[in-house]
Amino acid sequence: MTEPSAAGSPVLYAEGLVHHYGQEQILGGIHLQVSPGEVVALLGPSGSGKSTLIHLIAGLERPRSGHIWWLDQEISGQSPERVSRLRARMLGIVLQQPHLVPELNTLDNVFLASLVARKGDRGRARQLLDQVGLLGRAQQYPAVLSGGERSRAALARALMSEPALLLADEPTGNLDLASSQRMMDLLVQAARASGAAVLLATHNPLLAEQADRRLYLEDGKLAQLGAPS
Repeated sequence: MTEPSAAGSPVLYAEGLVHHYGQEQILGGIHLQVSPGEVVALLGPSGSGKSTLIHLIAGLERPRSGHIWWLDQEISGQSPERVSRLRARMLGIVLQQPHLVPELNTLDNVFLASLVARKGDRGRARQLLDQVGLLGRAQQYPAVLSGGERSRAALARALMSEPALLLADEPTGNLDLASSQRMMDLLVQAARASGAAVLLATHNPLLAEQADRRLYLEDGKLAQLGAPS
């Protein structure tokens, strides 16, 4: 097992990730690292395991074998409670389903992340809603938001605690072209402004072209694609 070095350590470091669903191997020994301020796009056909890899890296599932570090914290052998506390402090996550709290309005859904991470205030929540074009919907509840609006609210929530690592799993699937570009711009801005590492799973080649690196997942293996044009 090789630990990331202290000097110039990546924000995300994964080694030898293997995962199965039943008898089917989904991931066959994945090695991956993402550096501070770097945006990495994860491409691959449907069913290739992109969402599974995001879930493993987020600590939402455990790999059958392998190791994952967030900065200097190895999460692989930690208790679910410990991983949950670290995740609230260090990660921002946008999944395919936004999972907004239906009893809270849009502003409170975004602000909730700061209560969990003990970082941020309502002023920042309003600023983020403005950046994703939802300030006018701050008092509305998830039930009356469109799918795209819920996705944008989830991105604002993910950015709320200024995370070291941003994970996004097909975050633009419900968005039109302009909103997709706005979301990508925000992810890139977060990386550049705060040094966050960003791992973005997407089917959209136009968004992937804007990443610093592009990885392709197929048959349980990762391959690096050519440099974006």
